[in-house]
Amino acid sequence: MKNMEIKSEQSKELILPQNDKSEKVADFVNQNWKLELLWGWNSEDGCYHYAVRFTSKAKNPKNIVQSVVIMKEDLEDKRLMHENLRKLGRIGKIEQRYLVAISSFISDVITKDGVPIEEVEDMYDFKKAESPLPHWINLDEIISKIEREIENNAWRFPLKTSNEFSKEDSHGAILDHKKQYKGYKHPVAIQASVLRQWIKEWVGVRADRLYREILEELIKRGVIEGNIEDRRLSKNITVAENVEISAYQFNFLPRG
Repeated sequence: MKNMEIKSEQSKELILPQNDKSEKVADFVNQNWKLELLWGWNSEDGCYHYAVRFTSKAKNPKNIVQSVVIMKEDLEDKRLMHENLRKLGRIGKIEQRYLVAISSFISDVITKDGVPIEEVEDMYDFKKAESPLPHWINLDEIISKIEREIENNAWRFPLKTSNEFSKEDSHGAILDHKKQYKGYKHPVAIQASVLRQWIKEWVGVRADRLYREILEELIKRGVIEGNIEDRRLSKNITVAENVEISAYQFNFLPRG
């Protein structure tokens, strides 16, 4: 993607230009993502780095701004393509061809004069600040572990319509009565006490406040159904006929 004309708004948003070969790609990216170029020193390695802030333009009930920051070198690393797609796919629409186009675009624009760049004091601290969670808590890892627990212990999550939920053995139920969208699996009800035990064991969380912050971040990602403004984040969910439990609805989001 050579000889591109760089356009921007006062917000420093980068706009992918259109041409005959990439008009649909540019339209898709510009409609679904706000891209901003970041630059700054990283105290972790003592070097200066570029990064891209991806802000999803997808609507959500609470109009929560959802962003992901990816270092330029990570964006260009083909080995990290799947991981980058997973991160972005949790907050907006993305496909590999669009991410490849964005990476190529970013590599080109940094050589241009007058490109809008947001300078940050410390790229490492800035990346951590994108989430209120401590840097040692990896939200993507927690999500992957929840998925594996459900998949590896399927017998503990019977179909809701089977009415086979057992208070002694079940950890929840597959909500197969809910609509299954393309690329998604049916959502799963996970007992509140079970999810709490999992997360506290995985990350060594003891404080209730930190546990709630993790849940709130999962809700912002759309992985857990809920409202972060509610005092009680868990819900009473029906998992079999005349059986209701305190649980969280976990949504399997589409993979990249």
